Amino acid sequence: MFKTAKGFHFCYCLYYLLAMADIPAVSDIKIPDDAKFDEFRKRCLEDIESWSEVYKDERYQVWSRKSPDFPIDEIKARTVYTDIEADVLYDVLHDHEYRAEWDENMLEGYVIELLNKNSEIGYYSGKMPSPVSNRDFCNLRSWKVFGDSKEYIIFNYSVKHDKCPEKKNFVRAQSVLSGYYIRALESGCEFIYYSQSDPKGWIPSWIINFFLSKFPPKLLDKLHTVSLEYPAWKSTHNPEYKPWLETE
Repeated sequence: MFKTAKGFHFCYCLYYLLAMADIPAVSDIKIPDDAKFDEFRKRCLEDIESWSEVYKDERYQVWSRKSPDFPIDEIKARTVYTDIEADVLYDVLHDHEYRAEWDENMLEGYVIELLNKNSEIGYYSGKMPSPVSNRDFCNLRSWKVFGDSKEYIIFNYSVKHDKCPEKKNFVRAQSVLSGYYIRALESGCEFIYYSQSDPKGWIPSWIINFFLSKFPPKLLDKLHTVSLEYPAWKSTHNPEYKPWLETE
């Protein structure tokens, strides 16, 4: 049944919405420390012996791995963008105004609370095709630039917040841990996408796992296109406004 056009659109939207498994309440929220960044880096760069390759072409590699304590698989995808600099891709992944331009599935996105200059709690909602309910997230998002190694890390996981209650007509999805690892190269950058997210609702986990393993190349293609277009767009849209470059 998923070979129809509507089925394809459902899977495509589902992939983009998955962008963590008890969810911490606001009173239990802790700002991620260096150990948390090290943990995320390890997941991105660890040896792939424990992973199963599910897709490979001349540009992209995609792996999945079963989780012992969660029904949704971990997904990891890797590419090298030879024509995109690391700092440009990092800006694209941060720029909320620009995302509203290229993310056709986003309904709403905003910052709920800025915890410090490297962490925030944010809301994101995205549309799903009928009859599937739209999904939304309440996530803690953190980022850091490692200048010596020319690495950039952004990751998120779901939390509960008093200013982010569940909404009618939306299913509250859960990010267990998702994010991006970027490393500058002599020409271009290495990019790794990692995700373990659950859209919740009635969708069986085996269907989610199947399609999550099939669609990372769509995201990597999209990010490549919008990153190439970003410098020209940013030059006419608050070019000096990049608060994510401020650090503690």
